[in-house]
Amino acid sequence: MKIAFLGDISFNDAYIPLYREGVDPFPEIGRKLAGCNLVVGNLECLSEGDQGEYEPKKPRLKTTRETLNFLKKLHVSAVTLAHNHVYDNLKDGFEKTVSFLEENNMAYLGAGLTRERAGQPLKLDRGGKKICMLSYLHEDTHPNLQPDCPVHVNRYDPERISRDIRLCRSEGFGVILLLHWGGRFEGGLYPDRYQRADARKFIRAGAGLVIGHHTHTLQPAEKIDGRWVFYSLGNFCFADIHFEGRIREMSRLRFRESVIPVVTIQEDAPWSMELWPVRNVSLEIKEAPGVLKKLKRRSTMHRMMMRLPILWILYRTWYRWVGPVWEQLIRKDREKTLIRRIFGLNLQKIKSLFKR
Repeated sequence: MKIAFLGDISFNDAYIPLYREGVDPFPEIGRKLAGCNLVVGNLECLSEGDQGEYEPKKPRLKTTRETLNFLKKLHVSAVTLAHNHVYDNLKDGFEKTVSFLEENNMAYLGAGLTRERAGQPLKLDRGGKKICMLSYLHEDTHPNLQPDCPVHVNRYDPERISRDIRLCRSEGFGVILLLHWGGRFEGGLYPDRYQRADARKFIRAGAGLVIGHHTHTLQPAEKIDGRWVFYSLGNFCFADIHFEGRIREMSRLRFRESVIPVVTIQEDAPWSMELWPVRNVSLEIKEAPGVLKKLKRRSTMHRMMMRLPILWILYRTWYRWVGPVWEQLIRKDREKTLIRRIFGLNLQKIKSLFKR
Protein backbone atom coordinates (compact mmCIF):
# COMPACT_ATOMS: atom_id res chain seq x y z
CA MET A 1 0.00 0.00 0.00
CA LYS A 2 1.42 3.37 -1.07
CA ILE A 3 0.26 6.52 0.79
CA ALA A 4 1.17 10.09 -0.23
CA PHE A 5 0.92 13.04 2.18
CA LEU A 6 0.29 16.59 0.97
CA GLY A 7 1.09 19.75 2.91
CA ASP A 8 -1.34 22.64 3.42
CA ILE A 9 -4.03 22.65 0.73
CA SER A 10 -5.78 25.99 0.25
CA PHE A 11 -7.85 26.78 -2.82
CA ASN A 12 -8.34 30.36 -1.66
CA ASP A 13 -8.59 33.58 -3.67
CA ALA A 14 -6.77 33.16 -7.02
CA TYR A 15 -7.59 29.44 -7.22
CA ILE A 16 -11.31 30.21 -7.43
CA PRO A 17 -11.24 31.91 -10.88
CA LEU A 18 -8.81 29.23 -12.08
CA TYR A 19 -11.43 26.57 -11.42
CA ARG A 20 -14.21 28.60 -13.03
CA GLU A 21 -12.06 29.09 -16.13
CA GLY A 22 -11.41 25.35 -16.38
CA VAL A 23 -7.68 25.63 -15.68
CA ASP A 24 -6.00 22.60 -14.07
CA PRO A 25 -2.99 23.70 -11.96
CA PHE A 26 -2.09 20.12 -11.03
CA PRO A 27 -1.59 18.10 -14.25
CA GLU A 28 2.00 17.05 -13.54
CA ILE A 29 1.68 16.09 -9.89
CA GLY A 30 -1.82 14.72 -10.40
CA ARG A 31 -0.48 12.04 -12.73
CA LYS A 32 2.04 10.94 -10.11
CA LEU A 33 -0.51 10.90 -7.30
CA ALA A 34 -2.81 8.71 -9.39
CA GLY A 35 -0.34 5.88 -8.80
CA CYS A 36 -0.84 5.94 -5.01
CA ASN A 37 -3.40 3.89 -3.12
CA LEU A 38 -4.18 6.79 -0.78
CA VAL A 39 -3.55 10.54 -0.89
CA VAL A 40 -3.94 12.39 2.41
CA GLY A 41 -3.71 16.17 2.87
CA ASN A 42 -4.34 19.03 5.28
CA LEU A 43 -7.38 20.85 3.88
CA GLU A 44 -6.61 24.27 5.34
CA CYS A 45 -9.27 26.25 3.48
CA LEU A 46 -12.94 25.30 3.80
CA SER A 47 -15.95 26.28 1.73
CA GLU A 48 -17.61 29.62 2.34
CA GLY A 49 -21.04 29.43 3.93
CA ASP A 50 -24.21 31.50 3.78
CA GLN A 51 -24.07 32.72 7.38
CA GLY A 52 -20.92 34.86 7.31
CA GLU A 53 -17.51 34.35 8.89
CA TYR A 54 -16.01 33.92 12.34
CA GLU A 55 -14.96 37.51 13.00
CA PRO A 56 -12.56 36.88 15.95
CA LYS A 57 -10.28 34.84 13.66
CA LYS A 58 -7.80 36.81 11.56
CA PRO A 59 -6.88 36.24 8.83
CA ARG A 60 -9.61 33.96 7.53
CA LEU A 61 -9.58 31.62 4.54
CA LYS A 62 -12.39 30.61 2.24
CA THR A 63 -13.05 29.02 -1.10
CA THR A 64 -16.18 27.97 -2.96
CA ARG A 65 -17.72 24.55 -2.70
CA GLU A 66 -17.21 24.00 -6.42
CA THR A 67 -13.50 24.85 -6.20
CA LEU A 68 -13.07 21.93 -3.80
CA ASN A 69 -13.37 19.78 -6.92
CA PHE A 70 -9.64 20.41 -7.34
CA LEU A 71 -9.24 17.69 -4.70
CA LYS A 72 -10.29 15.19 -7.36
CA LYS A 73 -7.46 16.34 -9.62
CA LEU A 74 -5.12 15.40 -6.77
CA HIS A 75 -6.82 12.03 -6.18
CA VAL A 76 -7.29 12.91 -2.51
CA SER A 77 -8.69 10.07 -0.41
CA ALA A 78 -8.73 11.72 3.03
CA VAL A 79 -8.11 15.09 4.67
CA THR A 80 -7.39 16.32 8.15
CA LEU A 81 -9.55 19.20 9.38
CA ALA A 82 -7.78 19.59 12.73
CA HIS A 83 -6.43 23.08 12.09
CA ASN A 84 -6.89 26.69 13.15
CA HIS A 85 -9.05 27.69 10.14
CA VAL A 86 -11.70 24.99 10.58
CA TYR A 87 -14.33 27.48 11.85
CA ASP A 88 -13.46 30.47 9.63
CA ASN A 89 -16.77 30.12 7.76
CA LEU A 90 -18.85 29.08 10.75
CA LYS A 91 -20.83 25.87 11.10
CA ASP A 92 -22.46 26.37 7.70
CA GLY A 93 -19.13 26.46 5.89
CA PHE A 94 -17.92 23.41 7.80
CA GLU A 95 -21.06 21.47 6.89
CA LYS A 96 -20.78 22.42 3.22
CA THR A 97 -17.19 21.19 3.18
CA VAL A 98 -18.02 17.93 4.95
CA SER A 99 -20.97 17.26 2.64
CA PHE A 100 -18.68 17.70 -0.37
CA LEU A 101 -16.17 15.27 1.10
CA GLU A 102 -18.82 12.69 1.90
CA GLU A 103 -20.44 12.97 -1.54
CA ASN A 104 -17.05 12.29 -3.13
CA ASN A 105 -16.02 9.42 -0.85
CA MET A 106 -13.26 11.41 0.81
CA ALA A 107 -12.73 10.66 4.48
CA TYR A 108 -12.01 13.37 7.03
CA LEU A 109 -10.67 13.36 10.58
CA GLY A 110 -9.65 15.71 13.37
CA ALA A 111 -12.87 17.76 13.50
CA GLY A 112 -16.61 17.20 13.68
CA LEU A 113 -19.93 18.44 14.99
CA THR A 114 -19.43 16.39 18.16
CA ARG A 115 -16.36 15.87 20.31
CA GLU A 116 -16.62 12.15 19.64
CA ARG A 117 -16.57 12.63 15.86
CA ALA A 118 -13.63 15.01 16.10
CA GLY A 119 -11.61 12.41 18.00
CA GLN A 120 -12.53 9.50 15.75
CA PRO A 121 -9.46 7.91 14.15
CA LEU A 122 -9.37 6.93 10.50
CA LYS A 123 -8.86 3.16 10.42
CA LEU A 124 -8.08 1.40 7.16
CA ASP A 125 -7.62 -2.28 6.34
CA ARG A 126 -6.38 -2.80 2.81
CA GLY A 127 -5.35 -6.33 1.89
CA GLY A 128 -4.42 -7.18 5.45
CA LYS A 129 -2.47 -3.95 5.96
CA LYS A 130 -4.08 -2.14 8.89
CA ILE A 131 -3.41 1.59 9.26
CA CYS A 132 -4.81 4.04 11.80
CA MET A 133 -4.49 7.80 11.31
CA LEU A 134 -4.86 10.19 14.25
CA SER A 135 -5.08 13.98 13.90
CA TYR A 136 -4.70 16.71 16.54
CA LEU A 137 -4.64 20.52 16.80
CA HIS A 138 -2.21 22.33 19.14
CA GLU A 139 -3.38 25.45 20.96
CA ASP A 140 -0.24 27.36 19.93
CA THR A 141 -1.68 27.66 16.40
CA HIS A 142 -4.36 30.01 17.82
CA PRO A 143 -7.66 28.46 16.68
CA ASN A 144 -9.49 31.03 18.88
CA LEU A 145 -12.51 28.77 19.29
CA GLN A 146 -15.00 29.52 22.07
CA PRO A 147 -16.12 26.73 24.46
CA ASP A 148 -19.61 26.72 22.90
CA CYS A 149 -18.30 26.45 19.32
CA PRO A 150 -20.52 23.99 17.39
CA VAL A 151 -17.51 22.65 15.47
CA HIS A 152 -15.19 20.55 17.61
CA VAL A 153 -11.52 19.81 16.97
CA ASN A 154 -9.35 17.04 18.36
CA ARG A 155 -7.16 18.87 20.86
CA TYR A 156 -3.44 18.21 21.24
CA ASP A 157 -2.55 16.55 24.55
CA PRO A 158 0.72 14.56 24.52
CA GLU A 159 -0.41 12.08 27.16
CA ARG A 160 -3.73 11.40 25.44
CA ILE A 161 -2.02 11.11 22.06
CA SER A 162 0.36 8.51 23.49
CA ARG A 163 -2.59 6.57 24.94
CA ASP A 164 -4.41 6.70 21.60
CA ILE A 165 -1.30 5.41 19.83
CA ARG A 166 -0.92 2.50 22.24
CA LEU A 167 -4.61 1.62 21.89
CA CYS A 168 -4.40 1.50 18.10
CA ARG A 169 -1.20 -0.53 18.27
CA SER A 170 -2.90 -3.02 20.60
CA GLU A 171 -5.55 -3.53 17.90
CA GLY A 172 -2.88 -4.40 15.35
CA PHE A 173 -2.80 -1.07 13.47
CA GLY A 174 0.22 0.81 12.23
CA VAL A 175 -0.18 4.40 13.45
CA ILE A 176 0.28 7.64 11.48
CA LEU A 177 0.00 10.99 13.29
CA LEU A 178 -1.16 14.18 11.56
CA LEU A 179 -0.29 17.12 13.80
CA HIS A 180 -1.13 20.81 13.45
CA TRP A 181 1.49 22.37 15.71
CA GLY A 182 4.49 24.70 15.96
CA GLY A 183 2.51 27.93 16.11
CA ARG A 184 5.20 29.92 17.92
CA PHE A 185 7.44 29.50 14.88
CA GLU A 186 4.90 29.99 12.10
CA GLY A 187 6.79 30.99 8.96
CA GLY A 188 10.06 29.75 10.45
CA LEU A 189 12.40 27.15 8.98
CA TYR A 190 12.85 25.15 12.19
CA PRO A 191 10.42 23.60 14.69
CA ASP A 192 9.90 24.49 18.33
CA ARG A 193 11.87 22.52 20.90
CA TYR A 194 8.77 20.86 22.39
CA GLN A 195 7.94 19.33 19.01
CA ARG A 196 11.09 17.23 18.96
CA ALA A 197 10.55 16.10 22.56
CA ASP A 198 6.92 15.18 21.86
CA ALA A 199 7.82 13.44 18.60
CA ARG A 200 10.16 11.17 20.54
CA LYS A 201 7.36 10.33 22.98
CA PHE A 202 4.98 9.50 20.15
CA ILE A 203 7.48 7.33 18.30
CA ARG A 204 8.30 5.44 21.49
CA ALA A 205 4.58 4.99 22.16
CA GLY A 206 4.37 3.18 18.81
CA ALA A 207 3.73 5.75 16.06
CA GLY A 208 5.15 4.65 12.72
CA LEU A 209 5.13 8.09 11.06
CA VAL A 210 4.60 11.71 12.16
CA ILE A 211 3.40 14.31 9.64
CA GLY A 212 3.35 17.96 10.74
CA HIS A 213 1.51 21.00 9.38
CA HIS A 214 0.82 24.68 10.10
CA THR A 215 4.00 26.75 9.65
CA HIS A 216 3.50 27.17 5.86
CA THR A 217 7.20 26.37 5.48
CA LEU A 218 9.10 23.16 4.82
CA GLN A 219 10.83 22.28 8.07
CA PRO A 220 13.38 19.55 8.91
CA ALA A 221 12.70 15.84 8.81
CA GLU A 222 14.49 13.18 10.79
CA LYS A 223 14.35 9.54 11.75
CA ILE A 224 13.74 8.67 15.39
CA ASP A 225 14.27 5.01 16.22
CA GLY A 226 14.08 4.26 12.50
CA ARG A 227 10.75 6.05 11.93
CA TRP A 228 10.22 9.32 10.07
CA VAL A 229 9.14 12.61 11.60
CA PHE A 230 8.30 15.54 9.28
CA TYR A 231 7.90 18.61 11.48
CA SER A 232 6.08 20.58 8.77
CA LEU A 233 5.50 19.82 5.11
CA GLY A 234 4.84 23.48 4.32
CA ASN A 235 2.30 24.65 1.76
CA PHE A 236 1.33 22.25 -0.98
CA CYS A 237 -0.82 24.87 -2.72
CA PHE A 238 -1.70 28.31 -1.40
CA ALA A 239 -2.61 31.63 -3.04
CA ASP A 240 -2.00 35.12 -1.66
CA ILE A 241 -4.57 35.90 1.02
CA HIS A 242 -6.73 38.96 0.37
CA PHE A 243 -8.19 39.97 3.70
CA GLU A 244 -9.73 43.22 4.97
CA GLY A 245 -8.18 45.29 2.22
CA ARG A 246 -4.69 43.89 2.68
CA ILE A 247 -2.72 41.14 0.96
CA ARG A 248 -0.81 38.53 2.89
CA GLU A 249 1.72 37.35 0.37
CA MET A 250 2.34 33.61 0.07
CA SER A 251 4.59 34.17 -2.93
CA ARG A 252 7.87 34.11 -0.99
CA LEU A 253 9.88 31.06 -2.00
CA ARG A 254 9.79 29.52 1.47
CA PHE A 255 5.97 29.50 1.29
CA ARG A 256 5.93 27.83 -2.14
CA GLU A 257 8.13 24.78 -1.54
CA SER A 258 7.18 21.43 -0.08
CA VAL A 259 7.85 17.72 -0.22
CA ILE A 260 5.35 14.91 -0.59
CA PRO A 261 6.35 11.95 1.60
CA VAL A 262 5.21 8.71 -0.03
CA VAL A 263 5.31 5.74 2.33
CA THR A 264 5.05 2.15 1.11
CA ILE A 265 3.61 -0.26 3.65
CA GLN A 266 4.23 -3.95 3.26
CA GLU A 267 3.45 -6.87 5.52
CA ASP A 268 6.28 -7.98 7.78
CA ALA A 269 8.66 -5.34 6.37
CA PRO A 270 9.80 -1.87 7.47
CA TRP A 271 7.93 1.04 5.93
CA SER A 272 9.90 2.54 3.06
CA MET A 273 9.89 6.26 2.27
CA GLU A 274 10.16 8.25 -0.95
CA LEU A 275 10.14 12.05 -1.17
CA TRP A 276 8.67 14.04 -4.06
CA PRO A 277 9.86 17.69 -3.99
CA VAL A 278 7.43 20.29 -5.37
CA ARG A 279 7.17 24.03 -5.88
CA ASN A 280 4.23 26.35 -6.49
CA VAL A 281 4.96 28.23 -9.73
CA SER A 282 2.22 30.79 -10.46
CA LEU A 283 -0.29 28.51 -8.67
CA GLU A 284 0.75 25.43 -10.67
CA ILE A 285 2.46 22.69 -8.68
CA LYS A 286 5.60 21.42 -10.36
CA GLU A 287 8.35 19.00 -9.44
CA ALA A 288 11.41 20.76 -8.01
CA PRO A 289 14.39 18.49 -7.23
CA GLY A 290 16.36 21.33 -5.64
CA VAL A 291 13.94 21.41 -2.71
CA LEU A 292 15.42 18.14 -1.41
CA LYS A 293 18.81 19.82 -0.96
CA LYS A 294 17.17 22.54 1.13
CA LEU A 295 15.41 19.94 3.26
CA LYS A 296 18.70 18.14 3.83
CA ARG A 297 20.46 21.37 4.84
CA ARG A 298 17.68 22.35 7.24
CA SER A 299 17.62 18.88 8.77
CA THR A 300 21.39 18.98 9.31
CA MET A 301 21.21 22.44 10.87
CA HIS A 302 18.35 21.32 13.11
CA ARG A 303 20.45 18.46 14.49
CA MET A 304 23.25 20.93 15.21
CA MET A 305 20.82 23.31 16.94
CA MET A 306 19.63 20.51 19.21
CA ARG A 307 23.22 19.68 20.18
CA LEU A 308 24.44 23.26 20.56
CA PRO A 309 21.91 25.39 22.50
CA ILE A 310 23.64 28.62 21.45
CA LEU A 311 22.57 27.99 17.84
CA TRP A 312 18.98 27.57 18.98
CA ILE A 313 19.16 30.80 20.97
CA LEU A 314 20.53 32.67 17.95
CA TYR A 315 17.75 31.32 15.73
CA ARG A 316 15.06 32.15 18.27
CA THR A 317 16.46 35.68 18.65
CA TRP A 318 16.46 36.20 14.89
CA TYR A 319 12.96 34.84 14.48
CA ARG A 320 11.48 36.70 17.45
CA TRP A 321 13.20 40.09 17.30
CA VAL A 322 15.20 40.69 14.12
CA GLY A 323 13.27 38.83 11.44
CA PRO A 324 9.95 40.71 11.75
CA VAL A 325 11.62 44.10 11.26
CA TRP A 326 13.90 42.82 8.49
CA GLU A 327 10.95 41.39 6.56
CA GLN A 328 9.15 44.73 6.71
CA LEU A 329 12.20 46.51 5.33
CA ILE A 330 12.85 44.14 2.41
CA ARG A 331 9.28 43.44 1.37
CA LYS A 332 8.22 44.63 -2.04
CA ASP A 333 6.33 47.90 -1.90
CA ARG A 334 6.53 50.03 -5.01
CA GLU A 335 4.99 53.04 -3.32
CA LYS A 336 7.56 53.25 -0.52
CA THR A 337 11.32 53.66 -0.68
CA LEU A 338 13.55 51.90 1.84
CA ILE A 339 14.01 55.18 3.75
CA ARG A 340 10.25 55.70 3.99
CA ARG A 341 9.79 52.15 5.23
CA ILE A 342 12.46 52.68 7.91
CA PHE A 343 10.80 55.87 9.16
CA GLY A 344 7.44 54.14 8.94
CA LEU A 345 8.48 51.65 11.62
CA ASN A 346 7.17 53.58 14.61
CA LEU A 347 7.16 51.97 18.06
CA GLN A 348 3.53 50.87 17.88
CA LYS A 349 4.05 49.15 14.53
CA ILE A 350 7.22 47.42 15.70
CA LYS A 351 5.39 46.08 18.75
CA SER A 352 2.63 44.70 16.52
CA LEU A 353 5.21 42.72 14.52
CA PHE A 354 6.14 40.70 17.59
CA LYS A 355 2.62 39.53 18.46
CA ARG A 356 3.02 35.97 17.17
